Amino acid sequence: MVLNKKPHFIDFPHDFDQNSNLFAEAWSKLSSKSSSIEFSESITFVGCYTQISLLKKSLLYLSSRFSSQNMTKWLNHQRGISRVHEVSGKKIWVTFENRRIPSSGADLTISFDLDNNQGRNLYFPLLFSCIDIFGTR
Repeated sequence: MVLNKKPHFIDFPHDFDQNSNLFAEAWSKLSSKSSSIEFSESITFVGCYTQISLLKKSLLYLSSRFSSQNMTKWLNHQRGISRVHEVSGKKIWVTFENRRIPSSGADLTISFDLDNNQGRNLYFPLLFSCIDIFGTR
């Protein structure tokens, strides 16, 4: 397993450090201990904080009042899953909020949701992120 590709992070809060965080640390530990896994695709952690301008958000909301397709787009934005389907490669959707996991689009989800989503969801309460699992803080 050769984990030579550094993961990407999108749609995380503005104060999220993409180089020093629990997920990057876990990825680094996994890649340093393993030498036989190789991913041909990129790995992207997708947060639930989709960033769009206030104008776009307003237009999305207004259009949601006129069609069910636009209502779905609005609800997906509100749930933080609007960009999951746009990302190529392997996707890990992560939430720090009490939000339901996406039913499709992500290869793995990390959330507060107790539903294992057919083995694709890891239950990860926010409290766990405060514990120094790897002794690096």
